[in-house]
Amino acid sequence: MFETRIKERAVIKRKEMDTERRENEGVPMGPGGLDPFEVLESLPQSMRDAFDSQDIGRLQGVLNDMPQEEAKGWMKKCVDSGLWCPGGDAGAEEENPEAAATEAARIKQEEDPLD
Repeated sequence: MFETRIKERAVIKRKEMDTERRENEGVPMGPGGLDPFEVLESLPQSMRDAFDSQDIGRLQGVLNDMPQEEAKGWMKKCVDSGLWCPGGDAGAEEENPEAAATEAARIKQEEDPLD
């Protein structure tokens, strides 16, 4: 009983500390209102490694290995947090948040059209 209360309080305290840290540090939220640090920490390890190395080819490979809907969901979170900027260049056309995942799925289908 006591251990359970301690564990529950630890979770609450951690959330309070994270909120306080964000307020004190002025952590900027992404364009979609998501915290980029939280999104990065929540990514599958392979995606996190691709972002850390800033290797777009590696990221596309990771997305190719995922179901298309899952890849779209992760990329939407990345866009909303500011980890990924569709289009990249200021003069480039605007892409929708799922463009990278859709492109990865297209590449995957070209590699193996029977899937």
